[in-house]
Amino acid sequence: MDRLENGPTPSSKRVIVVGGGWAGLSCAYTLTRWGYPVTLLEAAPQFGGRARTIHWASPGLSLDNGQHILLGAYQSFLHLLRELGQDPDALFQRLPLGFRIETPERHYEFKSAAHWPAPWHLLIGLLQAQGWTLREKWRLFTAFRRIRGLNPENHRAQTALALLKQLGQPENLIQSFWSPLLLAALTTPLEQASAFYAIQVWQDSFFGKRDHSDLLLPIKPLSDLLPDPIVTFLKEQDQILLCHQRVQSLIVNDSGDTCLGVRTKDTDFFGKVVLALPERARPFLQTGQNPIQYQPILTIYYAFEKTTTLPSPLFAVLKQYHYWVFQKHNDIPPNVIAVVLSGFGPHTQDPKSQVIHHIQQELQTRFPELGACLDHKYIQEKFAAFPSDPPHALTQAQAQIHRLPHQTHLKQLWICGDETHPRYPSTLEGAIQSGIACAESIRLD
Repeated sequence: MDRLENGPTPSSKRVIVVGGGWAGLSCAYTLTRWGYPVTLLEAAPQFGGRARTIHWASPGLSLDNGQHILLGAYQSFLHLLRELGQDPDALFQRLPLGFRIETPERHYEFKSAAHWPAPWHLLIGLLQAQGWTLREKWRLFTAFRRIRGLNPENHRAQTALALLKQLGQPENLIQSFWSPLLLAALTTPLEQASAFYAIQVWQDSFFGKRDHSDLLLPIKPLSDLLPDPIVTFLKEQDQILLCHQRVQSLIVNDSGDTCLGVRTKDTDFFGKVVLALPERARPFLQTGQNPIQYQPILTIYYAFEKTTTLPSPLFAVLKQYHYWVFQKHNDIPPNVIAVVLSGFGPHTQDPKSQVIHHIQQELQTRFPELGACLDHKYIQEKFAAFPSDPPHALTQAQAQIHRLPHQTHLKQLWICGDETHPRYPSTLEGAIQSGIACAESIRLD
């Protein structure tokens, strides 16, 4: 931290938002709506953070840096889109909740009954599901029934895996049903996911309105959904937006109890400060807690000679590597297949070339009509999800107990992101909720 003894008088109202990901953008947008002057600083060349559009040079395509699945229960996200004049029906392919999972032994397939009200749409879908025995379906039904009445507050220190075992779910059902369902919603393995968060996702999605369990698959690039519209709005309101601005330190007063601004390599920015990048904010915060170790998410795009049709919009392969397979429904050619691998596992231990080649061969064996692979694009987001399980790292369940408030120990310094407010951490919905809640904390200060 840099102390300021004699210098410019900081603005009492301007807010410096450090980090142009979805949390920072949502915070800057909300503050702007409430009349605050905002300066938005981003170290990268573009806004969007962990959910942005990148360029694949050889085929000349604009691609998302990962595949993001949204649920109809993500009401903060949908509300913000409508505020920005966006039509969700033009941005997403809305489908009933469903998935197909293939293992070396057998396949499983589930699809909710779209024309029935909640929760009957899931129960009827369960009766019609393939791969599970009647006994297994009954055990799933009893778990659904018990989850509906759970109080998340009673499960803050429990992992989702421990909760499912407590609900009498055998290993086969955990691996073939619950694990992919939660991994799709929270991008977190069951053994580390918080039962507190899992219960909220399941209750919001399964027992709210019927369409809350729908899958929302983007048919536009991620940057078109939220980052670009917010950036356009902020520019129209004459806010200051700067990329290539990496913050090096905070500026504090002489007594060290108040944040006055931030310092980059070339410039000092004065005002209240929001750090919308908590995983890198630890050196500034001095909270005394162990840092959350984030998990990577890998995305591999394959361009094949021909095309195919996947058996389900959510299609998982659980073999040597566990991965999801997607086909985009926007301007991406149908011969481009996206494969997503979440967290740590054999795919992060084996050589990158081996992982790419092995999955390519599995896809060509499963879908021989694809033909030859013309090219591939490998993308790794190191801070895509939390937690990870190296020694001394917080699990998501532990992090839930130690969630940080938006306002820090320094006056005029706030944070937003995964370690704070989100009801759904490591998701786009959670980022938006955190940004809006942080803006509310500033307004109430």
